[in-house]
Amino acid sequence: MGEIFVSYQSDFILAGITITLFFILIAYRYRYMQPIRYKEAPMKEPLTDKEPISVILYVSTSADILEKSLSALLTQNYYQYEVIAINYGKNNDTEDVLKRLSLKYSHLYYTYIPQGARYLSKRKLAFTMGIKAAHYERVLFIEPNCSPTSDEWLNEILKYKNNNSTILLGNAIYPFSKGLSQKIIAYEIMTDSLQYLSQVMSGSFIRGYGEYISYKKDLFMAKQGYKNHLNLKCGENDLFIHENATSKNSNVCLSQNSMTTYIEPFSHKEWIKKRFEKNTILHYFKGPGMFIANLEYLFYTLFVLCVIGCIVKGVISHNWILVLFGGVSYTGLYSLKFILYKKAEAMLNVIDIAKWLPILDIIRLYDFIKDKFILVFNKKKSYTCVIKD
Repeated sequence: MGEIFVSYQSDFILAGITITLFFILIAYRYRYMQPIRYKEAPMKEPLTDKEPISVILYVSTSADILEKSLSALLTQNYYQYEVIAINYGKNNDTEDVLKRLSLKYSHLYYTYIPQGARYLSKRKLAFTMGIKAAHYERVLFIEPNCSPTSDEWLNEILKYKNNNSTILLGNAIYPFSKGLSQKIIAYEIMTDSLQYLSQVMSGSFIRGYGEYISYKKDLFMAKQGYKNHLNLKCGENDLFIHENATSKNSNVCLSQNSMTTYIEPFSHKEWIKKRFEKNTILHYFKGPGMFIANLEYLFYTLFVLCVIGCIVKGVISHNWILVLFGGVSYTGLYSLKFILYKKAEAMLNVIDIAKWLPILDIIRLYDFIKDKFILVFNKKKSYTCVIKD
């Protein structure tokens, strides 16, 4: 009799932990709905007090991608703006593109950083050069592998500016999902986008989003640019936004036409490098926001283990109610997540991701744990300090 009581007591404890984790994860999913709900709400009227903009990009892609990106940037239907391209070294192919387009478009300016630059992140150096060369007070950074979604892109961004919007944060669409490798990349970018946008909308400015960020030139000068993290190879604008953005001086651009879209898909090797570089700077983000975001991985891992525990223990003890409870909990969580990601697919112009969620979730969790182990056991090797590239 005592053994039966202990068995049922442990069943109740296991079920209680499972349902608690279930509701915690539901709370995370509800938070991720914020940008989707906002997207469905009526847009506010555009403002009439436009301002000139300096668009800055660091050239680090092929000549073909650069030409596609610049062609979209240089044909914006905006009253006054310039594009400043910073080329690394004397790359003949990309330099040919820059020379040819600068003859056609008078608002394109370009320069290059020497290939011998070794003791400072080339991206930080390029962006600093671009800001100092900018003629206008508002600067906007865009990745060279990204392109505006329309010729009204700059006009659309300025809809989100109010009198206090020193910082404007945007998002990039990754429209590639053919093949398992690209599905993994698209899922991770989509999840990062939902996390990032929901954090910003909640007033938690953990980081920026490098695919495009806009702020005032005088803010950069007043804060002495990237002085607090000059030794880091990546994360320049992410960390700058983390240090300086508040709910009072920032806004997020959410409409479809205010986003950018990737021109070419990442290779698997490129994405692993990009993801790993992002993970190396996570401990530089201070405050409870990043801690809460990282807890999701722990809660999800415990939830999966508890679901497995419910099913295994229920089968062993012939407690089919516990088996059913574990199965319903898992199915319920993924049903809600499926609805969320179907809506996100429409918002972010991605297809064929939601139905792969169980597999993609496990792969994302595996990659997260693997990257953490690599960082822990390779402390002697610097992944962030730039001495040689």
